[in-house]
Amino acid sequence: MASTPSFKCGPDTPSIPGAIKLAGDNDQDGIIDIIDLDDDNDGILDSLEGGGDTDGDGIPDWFDLDSDGDGCYDVEEAGFDDPDNDGVLCTSPVVVDGVGKVVCIADGACEDDPNTKQSLKT
Repeated sequence: MASTPSFKCGPDTPSIPGAIKLAGDNDQDGIIDIIDLDDDNDGILDSLEGGGDTDGDGIPDWFDLDSDGDGCYDVEEAGFDDPDNDGVLCTSPVVVDGVGKVVCIADGACEDDPNTKQSLKT
């Protein structure tokens, strides 16, 4: 609530309370979900994961690190590296680009580029 104080001869007039809705950032990578192409940083684009709830746990597949509920993280099922076994591509904390795709080649923690599925070894 904000108010406008009267500087001379008047009452303090409070405003009507308002609501502020903040944009979500499910993976907390600094890219809001509406812009983020990979909302759970598992290396699989949201457009491929879809909006369903495959395992019925109430978490949409694009937020769920184990969308089929089989105990194996999606990042591993997709064939990507997860050296610290946290369900997130590469080693956490991850670095992302301007649209939320993980850039794990910066520290050499991954052998494959998930965006092209090509080997980074030279």
